[in-house]
Amino acid sequence: ARARVEEEAKRVMGGEKPDMETLKNLYYTRQTFNEALRLHPPVWTTSRRALADDILPLEDGRSLFVPKDATIMLCTYSVHRRETYWHDPESFTPERFTPEELQKRPKFSWFPFGGGPRLCLGFRFAEVESLVALAMVYQRYNLHLIPGQNIKPEPIITLRPDRPVLFRVTRK
Repeated sequence: ARARVEEEAKRVMGGEKPDMETLKNLYYTRQTFNEALRLHPPVWTTSRRALADDILPLEDGRSLFVPKDATIMLCTYSVHRRETYWHDPESFTPERFTPEELQKRPKFSWFPFGGGPRLCLGFRFAEVESLVALAMVYQRYNLHLIPGQNIKPEPIITLRPDRPVLFRVTRK
């Protein structure tokens, strides 16, 4: 995936700074960003308060009564790893986010920035900023993860690594 992002950044940007038009053409870079968010959503769990009594259908055919004012927890981290929605969910597969694959999944099987009326207002800004950073870094530097690190997710308010992640960085 790294090699494909590097190639795409070089081909699309040609060593220049990106603009909105070139960012639109970073298809695989966007897929890679989305897959990284699937495996490591910044907000790994969120809560919502039920505004009225409701009944939630469960996958096994049963239903769950939710009373008004109950707190409902949504675990993005878990949903993003459900085999119901994701084939081989622990693998890093950016191709899950091609337009064809997106059509096959339920709308809320991927929600690293929430969804519906509570969608994060900064979602598009975060996407643009991340695509710019990825493309600029990968067209100028080689990044290699230093082997032997045992990095685990640390779920606090946001999901983060439990220790610094060390890379060897060299200029291209």
